[in-house]
Amino acid sequence: MTILRPTLINQIFKKYLKKAQVPEAILFIEDSKGTFTHQARQGELTIDRPFLAASLTKMFVTCLILQLVEEERLNLADGLVSYFDRGTLEGLHVFEGKDYSFDLTVADLLFQTSGLADSYLEGPSNFSKRLVSEDFSVTNEERIQLTKSLSAHFKPGTTGKAFYADINFNLLGQLLENVLEQPLAILFKERICQPLALSQTYLIEKDSAELPNVYFEQQVLNRPRFLAQDASSGLVTTARDLMIFLKAFYTGQLFDPRIFKRLESYHELQADWAPIRYGAGFMKLPLRKRTKEGLKQVELLGHTGSTGAFAFYYPQGDLFLVGTLQQMARPDLSIRMLMNLVMKL
Repeated sequence: MTILRPTLINQIFKKYLKKAQVPEAILFIEDSKGTFTHQARQGELTIDRPFLAASLTKMFVTCLILQLVEEERLNLADGLVSYFDRGTLEGLHVFEGKDYSFDLTVADLLFQTSGLADSYLEGPSNFSKRLVSEDFSVTNEERIQLTKSLSAHFKPGTTGKAFYADINFNLLGQLLENVLEQPLAILFKERICQPLALSQTYLIEKDSAELPNVYFEQQVLNRPRFLAQDASSGLVTTARDLMIFLKAFYTGQLFDPRIFKRLESYHELQADWAPIRYGAGFMKLPLRKRTKEGLKQVELLGHTGSTGAFAFYYPQGDLFLVGTLQQMARPDLSIRMLMNLVMKL
């Protein structure tokens, strides 16, 4: 049984804030029944104050995909050619001179096993560097064209390989809109936020939206043009809403939990993502924890984002951990903090 020590939690939280001089942060922890709850915070962030969730958006997209699987409106083995016109796909995935674009499946996108390049970090566009100095808009069509200009990393579905790329979820977001014939922001609202009463969670729709602060070192960044309608990174939420969603995701409130039994497959990502492994739209951090009985295999399941946002379930300890460190200069810190917490609780 996990021994929960609020004082230790606070100490670890503060330790990681100092590492990046974080102005604002929130950590919210609960068990499945709500019998244990703890908050640690810095600055003006509270569990009800909105923050940018970044790649946690991918778990919301995943939820919608799994709902459609349950409704038998799509199959993960379906080829993308069933949902996109051939002109959109042609030339998207070229590896060693051969075009594999028409071999791509829904599962390849969801599990990050497509091999597609990542224009957010790769190539001359390198969005991550540009965003530090300016805001700019990028349509899905432009993301696709940029991906076509980059070489893929391996053939789709290559055994033992995965490569984290935002384009996978940009395409899944467009696929959802094609199937359900509604904007993704509306799908988030009607299929997730309203059923769970998430009153402060939404996908950014307009490039003129007022957004919560996020920091690069001590610089405040505001990038509504880039994040508008972004299926990989455009979510705004609060720690309270995120806790409700995370519990719903892993306890079967939004789709049949038996679907997970069919999706228990995880893949190692590119080297700089170690030790993270990627599953069906969410991450797994496998850890070996020292206990009185010896070393024990434990894990964190969920997602992290480039803003330092995080949402993870620790099944062996029956704990859900959500929040953000609000620091784009060191997005790895949230993962390191959570690993440290799990090891010491």
